[in-house]
Amino acid sequence: MKKHLPELSGKVVNAWEKFGLGLDLLIDDAPHHHEQKDCITILVERPWNKPIKEKINFEACFSNWQEGEEIILQEIEKIRNLKKEEKGNTLKGKEQEINF
Repeated sequence: MKKHLPELSGKVVNAWEKFGLGLDLLIDDAPHHHEQKDCITILVERPWNKPIKEKINFEACFSNWQEGEEIILQEIEKIRNLKKEEKGNTLKGKEQEINF
């Protein structure tokens, strides 16, 4: 991660169980971490997960870090936009509460 996405390397969480951590984005090669999820997941394609790739629920996947960098940055931008929308909707809701 430090080599290909240095701006994210300080924001990496290493954990055995990946559900319930409050993550925005999970990048993992283990299929079972994509089954029960509460965030956007990106599958890192590896020989052991290719046979069951069709059964895994993920938003994106990549097989090398050059490809992965672009995909990860796209997903981060989607998350940022969603958070901006949520923040805007929260502010609109508060304005409506005040101006009822």
